[in-house]
Amino acid sequence: MEWGEFDLERAQWRIPAERMKMRELHIVPLSKQAVELLRELHTHTGGRPLLLPNYRRPTECMTGTTLNRALERMGFNGKDSIGFSAHGFRTSASTMLNEIGFRSDVIEC
Repeated sequence: MEWGEFDLERAQWRIPAERMKMRELHIVPLSKQAVELLRELHTHTGGRPLLLPNYRRPTECMTGTTLNRALERMGFNGKDSIGFSAHGFRTSASTMLNEIGFRSDVIEC
């Protein structure tokens, strides 16, 4: 994700067509909470193009394993842990939201 894709005043994330599977612009509406969190994140990484840059190589994005390494350091993944992965967050959220009656098309988008 790049900061230039976000319009926080309009509460939108505009993903360019070239990055989308169907090659069409995709506009994601953002909740007030998401906008608030993005404004906070901007104070840390807003001077660079990427929202979540690689720590060692800031011109590149964070790697796919970064979240799993963080979970390991917190004791949620790895040896002698409950084995919770970053993908597990998405799965757990999907399960909980389906159980309380949210629309599945909204959950899985």
